[in-house]
Amino acid sequence: MKKKLLILLLLTLLFTGCGQEMPEENPIVTMTFQDYGEIKIELYPNIAFNTVANFVNLVEDGFYNKNYINRVQKGFVVQAGAAKQLDYRIKGEFADNGVPNSLKHTKGVVSMARGENMDSANGQFFIMLGDAEYLDGKYAAFGKVIEGMDVVEKIEKADLVTVPGDAYSFLERESYITIEKATVDTKGYKYKVEKLKY
Repeated sequence: MKKKLLILLLLTLLFTGCGQEMPEENPIVTMTFQDYGEIKIELYPNIAFNTVANFVNLVEDGFYNKNYINRVQKGFVVQAGAAKQLDYRIKGEFADNGVPNSLKHTKGVVSMARGENMDSANGQFFIMLGDAEYLDGKYAAFGKVIEGMDVVEKIEKADLVTVPGDAYSFLERESYITIEKATVDTKGYKYKVEKLKY
């Protein structure tokens, strides 16, 4: 009898995602920038689940530790995550790619950087320094800075050196700002990203 109950329990766990239920609280990422300070980002899996899963998995794997900010465009974005290459990409979770996403690109919102291919995002993300509604529906917004926006603004005001002739304000290597460490509190939920091959 006990053996049958054990088998039934295992089958139940298998078909219900190992017994996981999404917690009511959203995951929180804490990210520390060398010489600048700490920020906290609330992630919204109810808006862009796979994008959040990807970000969480990368934080858990240490991808952002000793990574860096490589782009600061005043009044627009701070962009990071270019220090290391990944061998996969994820589906772009935004309207122009057939995926509903209600999160607007307003100040403090965190979104995924990508190339021309709508499904080309992987590790680079950007933090909005202002409102840019023309990005809505075109990029996968998935979180928001809930603490430390003053740290992001301090980065924005830094005396940075941009690549000569580069209209997008990418920084020269000596001006990169290092992410010392990133951690995530998933509220006990185990996220698993769905990856696409190149």
